[in-house]
Amino acid sequence: MWICTDTYVGIYAYTFDNELVALSFQRGRKADIQYAWVSKDAALKVQDFLLTLMVDPLSDINVIDSEQKISLSSNWFKFH
Repeated sequence: MWICTDTYVGIYAYTFDNELVALSFQRGRKADIQYAWVSKDAALKVQDFLLTLMVDPLSDINVIDSEQKISLSSNWFKFH
């Protein structure tokens, strides 16, 4: 790692569960950052972990029962 003007650049190592999983390299402060996984297994291990953090976007949907009567009360729906 070195400083280019006011930004640290160079090679960065990324670990997961105390294991090296990826590297990144940036030649200069305005240069694109290049990323590479050390192996496909490492990438899948991180991906599997990240997927456990996701919430199912459809798991908390309130569906209106078509048999219920709906009225507006206090700027919100009220079910009878």
